[in-house]
Amino acid sequence: MNLQERKGMNFYRSYYVVARKLPKEIQGEFLMAILNYQFESKEPNFDHITNESNKLLLEICWDGQVHSLEKQLVGYVNGMKSGSASRGASGGASGQEQEQEQEQEQEEVQVQEEDKDKEQLKEEYSSIIEETSSSNRESSSSDKSNDVKDLKKKKEKSSAKKEKVFSSQVEYFYTQAIEQFPEHLRPKDKEAENNWKDELRKLNEIDKIPFSIIIEVIKWGRNDPFWSSNFLSLNKLRKKNKDGIKYVVVFSEKMKPTKPKEKTFAEKEQERIDRLKGKFAEALNIMNSKL
Repeated sequence: MNLQERKGMNFYRSYYVVARKLPKEIQGEFLMAILNYQFESKEPNFDHITNESNKLLLEICWDGQVHSLEKQLVGYVNGMKSGSASRGASGGASGQEQEQEQEQEQEEVQVQEEDKDKEQLKEEYSSIIEETSSSNRESSSSDKSNDVKDLKKKKEKSSAKKEKVFSSQVEYFYTQAIEQFPEHLRPKDKEAENNWKDELRKLNEIDKIPFSIIIEVIKWGRNDPFWSSNFLSLNKLRKKNKDGIKYVVVFSEKMKPTKPKEKTFAEKEQERIDRLKGKFAEALNIMNSKL
């Protein structure tokens, strides 16, 4: 919750009355607890108060005022959400538009990389073709078959030179990734192996996902009862579902623990009342023991 833009709050007389009745040495603690809650959404912690009686008084006074403070804070936050929604409707990119723009930028980087590879291959093959064309013009028809064989050999050499070299990080995390797949699903040849390594590289360089997170996502997908039978290759991670969301994002979202159900207002009020009853009883016991 971002409260940096909050300019003020309602300071009710009840806050002043309660603070004035507290011992002077803890009045500041009570007032700062109110301010920290309103401007930073921080719940107070009075554990540093060594005097047990003072600590108990602070907790009782806080529980007596927190309902009023919470209403103010919730009202401010709801007002800010409403204001942000109206600003978003009038101008500025929405969250979905920003996500689409980011996706488009990533795809453009990927296309540029592929175009660069194609251009390099084109230059290599054009020089080979030029050499072959020149030799064809000078040679007789009986030598043309030999020229074709030479061209094939040169293409094979060029392909061997073009074999992709991956960083040590990609190589290391590739060995971790394939351990999550059974033997029959792992790459069977060099080309398939390079495709998996390239997938890891793109997830890290284009999608900006740390390698350690990628491995955790792979582990989750391979161990999930449903996805283990649908996640059979690393190449699935950058593919998109019917909603246009990459599966690496789908998996990472499903990995997150589900949030506990938020308590109702009535449940919160009952808890507050129970706490007050317990603390008043404890305070009476302390006072009686001192008499």
